[in-house]
Amino acid sequence: MSNVRLLQSAVIAVVLFTALPLASNRPFFWALNLFLFSLIAFAYLISPKKPDKSNLVQIAQSNPVFALYFLFIIFVLVQMLPVPIFEPLGTIIDGRLSGKTISVAIGPTVLSLINWLTYGLVFVLTIKLFDKARGGQFALQALVVGIAIYAFYALVALTQLGDPLIIFKKQNYIGVATGTFVNRNSFATYLALGLIIALSIVISALQKLEARQILLVEFSKPKLLLNVVCVILLAVALVLTKSRMGIFGAVCGIAVLCCLWISKTHIYRSYWIIAFVVTLVLVISVFVMNSPDLLDRVLVAGRDAGHRLAVYELALKLIADRPIVGFGAGTFDLVFPLVRDKSLNVGYVWDKAHSTYLSLFVEFGLLFGLVPILTIALIFAQSVAIFWRKSILSARKMASIGCTTVVAVHALVDFSVEIQAIALLFVFVLAIGQTAGGRTNV
Repeated sequence: MSNVRLLQSAVIAVVLFTALPLASNRPFFWALNLFLFSLIAFAYLISPKKPDKSNLVQIAQSNPVFALYFLFIIFVLVQMLPVPIFEPLGTIIDGRLSGKTISVAIGPTVLSLINWLTYGLVFVLTIKLFDKARGGQFALQALVVGIAIYAFYALVALTQLGDPLIIFKKQNYIGVATGTFVNRNSFATYLALGLIIALSIVISALQKLEARQILLVEFSKPKLLLNVVCVILLAVALVLTKSRMGIFGAVCGIAVLCCLWISKTHIYRSYWIIAFVVTLVLVISVFVMNSPDLLDRVLVAGRDAGHRLAVYELALKLIADRPIVGFGAGTFDLVFPLVRDKSLNVGYVWDKAHSTYLSLFVEFGLLFGLVPILTIALIFAQSVAIFWRKSILSARKMASIGCTTVVAVHALVDFSVEIQAIALLFVFVLAIGQTAGGRTNV
């Protein structure tokens, strides 16, 4: 195995590993994962054979995405420095959490910085390892198999092992698939990303089919059959999470993939798309109709929406109090209790905004809160532009576009992408979508 393939495998392994210990949603694992990726980066730097010999400055100059990222990191550092605050502290905190820094609590901001540094490192490392080397197909396939294994474990744990949370007893979400995640909605997002990646590989392979070819003959090919099995497994586990927005986000991502497929497919092959969509709708319908709990949750969506709307209203109050600099990275759970009122059930803990967009604006202000959103939007636009210029259905580009759709939709009403295992998977797929991939069409 070459040094490059070994390093590629190491990055993929760590990205997949992050989902194992409670989706790495603990500070210890944030530090551990940054350490592991730093070791891989160091091994890459001392490697005599590098697929990409450009330095960090050249990389930053090659794409405005990096300029936005560095600008954001600088602002997070500024939030922790004892600098004059040109924006009034506002009426909400009123001295209770205020200090000499923009951030109302340095500790959570440091932990948040660890996460953001890890995401940037993974993005750069992935581009440098995969951009001028073959391995994109290997990476996507490894992700699909790895996530499918998590889905399989979730189904076994739910139906055969007494529904545990790894080695612990579940406290919440009993009777639904959560796998190694605490929250079913986060696990649903993770499965949806895996489903989109698997479908991207399948669709890319189906482009090579001729109208006269027989479906069963083509599906007898081991790689294609493997991905079809993974698609089914991921879809079943996704439905059994009974996550409304998780399933809806996946459907949106699949719809985008279908649009991309149609755009590159001749009319005489359109029956593949029709058969694909009809089959998928039938499969999802069968599971939904046999899942009364999911139907009940859909029916009470309005009641749950009332609670979240109350949270959003209070989050907007926080944003209005400090719209320029925010309260500091990672501090939402500290400042939200200061505005919480009787409109929320006292029996629930609201340590997240249940909307990543609002959370960004609360912690970073309206200006810098937009930077991560604009960065992802720019990557999305670049992937779409490259996709339109190519005649082939690139699985890399489709996975990047489809996964962005899933995350963007679910982030409207939940915090799944704030969980590190999901964020790292998403960043890795975005980076893969930015690579050229040598001679491979994937």
